[in-house]
Amino acid sequence: MKKAIAITALVTVMGLTGMNQAIANWGPGGMGGPGGCGGAGMQARAEMDDATKAKFDTFLTDNQATRKEIMIKQAEKRALMHAENPDAKQVSQLTGEIFDLRATMHAKAKEAGLEKYMGMGQGCGNCDGPRGHHGRKGMMRGERPSSN
Repeated sequence: MKKAIAITALVTVMGLTGMNQAIANWGPGGMGGPGGCGGAGMQARAEMDDATKAKFDTFLTDNQATRKEIMIKQAEKRALMHAENPDAKQVSQLTGEIFDLRATMHAKAKEAGLEKYMGMGQGCGNCDGPRGHHGRKGMMRGERPSSN
């Protein structure tokens, strides 16, 4: 029982932290923007005309619930991945759900004429594995982290 409460608290804290990061980084150059985790996407936003910026801001507002759900599922996945014995079936299920949510976002962006402002998805694409970020050791390279 105590373990279940601890896991629930951890997922909640990670989810809230993730939402703060999502709010701070969403948009071109942030989460989902060109340039993956930043950089080129900030320039893309600066180069948008006022009408496109307004359309993009409306798109983000209209899809806030989907973005929130993506962040919550990513936090759950990270919590599972950092567990001593990750449950592969749960990770696979969450990965599929995240993929479907991202596909939905991209379809909506295409309908709105904003697909060129949507990047690889949320983040850099390889940020969910243990220690996996920007090409460091992680699940994207097929490596398991050492226990140190």
